[in-house]
Amino acid sequence: MNAKSLIRALTVTTALAGFAGMAMADGPYFQTKKTGGGNWSNTAVWQQSTSASGPWNAATRVPGASDFVRVLASDTVTVDANEGAATLTIDANGQVTVSSGKILTLSGGTSHISGLLQVSNSAGEVDVTSSTLVVDSGGTITVSSGGTGVGKIILGGSSPIVTVIGTLTLDGLLYMNASSGTPFVEIESNQTLPNSSAGTVLGNVASQFQIDSGVTVTSAGMFESNIEILGSGSFVNNYAVIADSAVFKLNSALNSVSGSGSWTVDGNASPGSARLTFDKGSTNLTGAITMTGTSTGGSPHGGQLDINGNVTTSGTITYDHGAIVVNTGLQLRTSSVPAGSCGGLSWSFSTPYYFLAAGTFNPCP
Repeated sequence: MNAKSLIRALTVTTALAGFAGMAMADGPYFQTKKTGGGNWSNTAVWQQSTSASGPWNAATRVPGASDFVRVLASDTVTVDANEGAATLTIDANGQVTVSSGKILTLSGGTSHISGLLQVSNSAGEVDVTSSTLVVDSGGTITVSSGGTGVGKIILGGSSPIVTVIGTLTLDGLLYMNASSGTPFVEIESNQTLPNSSAGTVLGNVASQFQIDSGVTVTSAGMFESNIEILGSGSFVNNYAVIADSAVFKLNSALNSVSGSGSWTVDGNASPGSARLTFDKGSTNLTGAITMTGTSTGGSPHGGQLDINGNVTTSGTITYDHGAIVVNTGLQLRTSSVPAGSCGGLSWSFSTPYYFLAAGTFNPCP
């Protein structure tokens, strides 16, 4: 081989080796470098591979919507622009912080949080789109409120799932809004959820919120609209609002439903369209139930309270619109609705609003 041919061969070989190295680096697996972290948008924060087990090379780009991302222990990554990943894994003692006004979209599989996922109070947002987000034992998601907005976790796309084994600190918004299928939240450990009066769990579409056996969810904030609470755990209400055409249901398998919080059924759509349903076999409430709405041309536009279990309340029932349907038993232990009397209690149901008692109505137990 002459000198010119040798130089040409060496050049080709070097180029091919370079392309091979680029191909290896430009894979869909990303992890931090265990050097403290930095901004998501900084390529220098990441290393990259074609395999989840490596070998790892310096990243040629930042992770995107089709990539599998892992934040290692002791690294903190800040989402400083709208970003996405197929899945996100945060190791114990690792952290991802979603900055004010930025969105992190998870859209391709099951993400695991064993460290901390912090969502900013100024409209930071995590979108769980057609995927699953698991808060592992020891892991925490904190969704803040205040400042110029609220942090959000949004369940969108098709049948998104959030499973909480660790801790979900919700001072912002958990918004269930799937375009198809049923958004599903499963709680596997005792939680105060929402964590404060600033927090809201909102079902914009028919959504399921499961409380597992032996688990108690105590609400310090608001549950709103289209939510079925199921499972065999216990639910302690602080404030529940069912408006317009929403349906809020307490499933029969729950261990207990209680609380001094209020329940507001505000039906301003067609009669009975907003519904609060107690299927639980035995429910003891101390909070007020308010049935309200509007009237048009003498027709009731209000919500409906369905009693399919036995509900005992020492709170009041304020009833000016809609319908109360008792299929088993309702016991009122204080004065609840105006006029008629029994032992100092009084009640009435005025036209065009109506009370239907297929079961037992006992205002003076």
